[in-house]
Amino acid sequence: MTIVFVLLTVQSLLGAFDNFWHHEREARLPQRTSARYELRLHAAREAIYGLLFASFAWLQWRGWWVLLPAGLLVAEMFITIADFLEEDRSRKLPPLERALHTVLAVSYGLLVGLVGPLFWQAAQLPAGVSVVTHGGWTAMFSVASLCVLAWSVRNALAVRKLGAAVQQTDAIPPAQGAALQGLGQQTVLVTGGTGFVGQALVRRLLREGRRVLVLSRDPLQARAALGEGVWVVDRLDDIPCETRIDAVVHLAGAGILGAPWTAGRRRQLLQSRLRVMAQLHGLM
Repeated sequence: MTIVFVLLTVQSLLGAFDNFWHHEREARLPQRTSARYELRLHAAREAIYGLLFASFAWLQWRGWWVLLPAGLLVAEMFITIADFLEEDRSRKLPPLERALHTVLAVSYGLLVGLVGPLFWQAAQLPAGVSVVTHGGWTAMFSVASLCVLAWSVRNALAVRKLGAAVQQTDAIPPAQGAALQGLGQQTVLVTGGTGFVGQALVRRLLREGRRVLVLSRDPLQARAALGEGVWVVDRLDDIPCETRIDAVVHLAGAGILGAPWTAGRRRQLLQSRLRVMAQLHGLM
């Protein structure tokens, strides 16, 4: 069982790094309303890992009871496949995240290959479940189980919060929507349209009958988040010169959360906004 515990440890550490670095710091999934489905998948997968960690730490399955942990392993595999497909659909993954996913998939395959024969042997024994301990491994995986289950609950709560935010921003008074119909279709250029504020603004502009043009560094993510009714460009030069733009909302810039506001960080926050502002000035 030692090699199984080692692989589980590697899998959990790599998964934790993927969560903190890519999902939280880079993609900021808990702040994106379009990421609700991906967060649901993450919450389900983390719940499965929490149960598996507790199972390997404390329990020994025999007979048909082996189907329970085996079923969790199979369910995790299908959830991960769905997660990979959703990530490819909704955002452009950086090279490090793609490489990490490959390593995680290989590690998980090795884990299943090692656990499979052990489960088969246990399935031949009389059915039952007994409590066992594995020294330091039991303590470590007990802590890991609690941490992963807590993170699963956190992602589930984030999905609920984002859903409530969508419902709130979708509630436009009928009188206001009717009054805007007489304005004709106006074109609004929004930079940073995939952010938390940007997505809410774009949805509202669309409901008001506006034509929305979004500048985004990741057109794939923008189209997945905002829908096909939004015109997305990754360069202002791609906007035809005859296009009339009635208003501009500038929201683009480096994320203000996730790192201390050192002198270098403050320069980055300013320059990332001023660069786009200079491009907008040139366009105007």
